[in-house]
Amino acid sequence: MQIAKFSLAVNSGYGDKKKTNWINCTAFGKSAEALGKYIFKGSPITIEGHIQTGSYEKKDGTKVYTTDVIIDQWEFAMKDKHQEYSESQVKPSMDIPVLDKIAEADDPDSDLPF
Repeated sequence: MQIAKFSLAVNSGYGDKKKTNWINCTAFGKSAEALGKYIFKGSPITIEGHIQTGSYEKKDGTKVYTTDVIIDQWEFAMKDKHQEYSESQVKPSMDIPVLDKIAEADDPDSDLPF
């Protein structure tokens, strides 16, 4: 089973008060495969999912707490109601993908903490 882990940027505010929050997301199976194939840095998407919290211990013994959105559904988002996607926006490009990690679930070398 494919696993895709990435951070989703969510902008809020404006001007000097503009702020970006980063939400850790995880997708599995066919969703992970499609995200890995079609989503790149800056791609506008909408997601629907549920929160999963967890923790793991680093090699140095410190405990790390995690919060992730487990993606149930996702879709391409329009930048503007009246703007259609051009063909180049939907096709994969040679840009650096936004996905941090795609791994096989059976991979024992995977550094996933769950």
